[in-house]
Amino acid sequence: MKKIRTVLIGMPWHQADILSIQLGGLKAFLEAKGKKVDTRHYYKDIINYIDIGCYKKILYSGIGDLLFAAILFPEKKEFIKEVTLKKVKGNFNFEKTILNIKKFLKDILDDIEWKKYHLIGFTTTHQQIVPSLLLSKLIKKRCPKVRIVFGGMLLVGKVAKEIIEIFSYVDYIIMGEGEKPLLNLVDHLENGTSISRIKSIVYRDNNNTHVNIKKDYILDINLLPFPDYDDYFKFYLKKRCILHPKISIEAGRGCSWGKCTFCVENTDWRKNYRKKTIKKVVKEIIYQIKKYQTVEVLFCDPSVADKIDVFKEISKIPLDLKISAEVTSFISKSGLKALKDAGVSNIQIGIESFSDRLIKVYNKGTGLMKMVEILKWCKELGINLSYNIIIDSPFETKKDIIEIRKNINYLRFFQPPFVSKFVVSYESQMYYELSKYKINRIYPPYEVSKCYPQKIAINLTPLISFHGGYSFKPKNKINYKDIILKIKEWKAEYPSSSLICFRGENFLDIESNINGEIDHIIIEGRLEKEIYLICMDASKSINEILNKIKCKKKKLLEILNRFIKLKIMFYSNGRYLSLAMPTK
Repeated sequence: MKKIRTVLIGMPWHQADILSIQLGGLKAFLEAKGKKVDTRHYYKDIINYIDIGCYKKILYSGIGDLLFAAILFPEKKEFIKEVTLKKVKGNFNFEKTILNIKKFLKDILDDIEWKKYHLIGFTTTHQQIVPSLLLSKLIKKRCPKVRIVFGGMLLVGKVAKEIIEIFSYVDYIIMGEGEKPLLNLVDHLENGTSISRIKSIVYRDNNNTHVNIKKDYILDINLLPFPDYDDYFKFYLKKRCILHPKISIEAGRGCSWGKCTFCVENTDWRKNYRKKTIKKVVKEIIYQIKKYQTVEVLFCDPSVADKIDVFKEISKIPLDLKISAEVTSFISKSGLKALKDAGVSNIQIGIESFSDRLIKVYNKGTGLMKMVEILKWCKELGINLSYNIIIDSPFETKKDIIEIRKNINYLRFFQPPFVSKFVVSYESQMYYELSKYKINRIYPPYEVSKCYPQKIAINLTPLISFHGGYSFKPKNKINYKDIILKIKEWKAEYPSSSLICFRGENFLDIESNINGEIDHIIIEGRLEKEIYLICMDASKSINEILNKIKCKKKKLLEILNRFIKLKIMFYSNGRYLSLAMPTK
């Protein structure tokens, strides 16, 4: 039996200061099985070739793949230059950036004696696929006998097969979770075991492409070793810029909801949801913080909303943690409070729309009111919130736009959203039911069709589109300019804007502050005061309010409607929420 050496690589544009859990996890798993594995976090080294301001422009404008494509497909360079200059805000030196990327690639090729490795693996997410393909081509040119394997969340189904068929220098694709298939692939290369028996793999044999779609999961993820991030700190192409990293933690795999109609998280490859125990997660955090000497932690889970018990235990750790995480709208206020107490300062959530109807089309599992509650709770708790509002879907109506425009007027005291255009995500429910969502056909986005060879644009759109999806027909005829302008104004007002509730003996003083202009609304009378305070912590229905006060329903509706008209209360789908923040 021959022992083979494996190196696993992460290319730009994975965020430079985040430890790649894919590389760390695979290295730890394979080495626990007696395999020799090195890793290279080249995505962090790119900041020594491109200044940090330029790096952030590339990362946040989504042009990372395009810059490497200009080298991989030189015939498309001028088209790529045109598109990237339109997408990047502010000054951007395209030619200088390309030259710096070429220097970066040359140093990577000189960094390692590639022929000592038998297998080279690339982990890929958005903006990593083209850099990985380009480096694979350069390595294969130097070392034709080396075997190259790709893996990544979107490398499943049709696109996995197309990668093998289009790019002769890629030998294998691992679909879904990587641990067991990669281990079996290494065993195959060492022992000559049959590759046809390896699950979740695509491979080439005698110029024929073979796909084994049988899944190979880690059933109990508590048995996994802690990720090994040593190589992130050990190896540098240049040692100019030393990063203070965020430790990546995985408390579960898959999505606990997994039913959003537009999302890749509910694909067949992501449905087997599993969680680690509280003890396992807490032990891992303590171990990694001590080992790598950083208190910044990033949870990689699609949502931690069902893991509040974990965060209650984390809060007992006597450390000042700075945690970022994603949640779903199923989280409660007490759950958010538990996150805050544990050290969570940044959360990401999928709100998607300020239209209750559209939220139901997206199948978020809750309604608009719950989304608004979360906006308010995050403001109260001092948690920074990141979320998107989707526009330009084919099933949006003018009535939806009127509702969204109206609701923005009520929400301007809370954190504003980012705006993203609707795309059809690969293997989502919408992808398989186009006509149900008023879509005639899907096709590559403009930047993909313009900047890539036709065969690649048609077959690999989910991998090379920044949003990981397709454009569609018919196009919506709705004008979104007013919505975009309102959100732009909202961003200009925030975070100085506020709506605060001061309590008097028989009244409430609701103070609003927008752009330094302070106004007061006085709520007089014990009944009005009581009604407003009942709806302060969370939304209430008419019956829930009536169960707490003595009041005729007609009188209650008059009071609630007055609050709504004054824009100090929000109404949606039979529920009422007071928008003002409590002073304590």
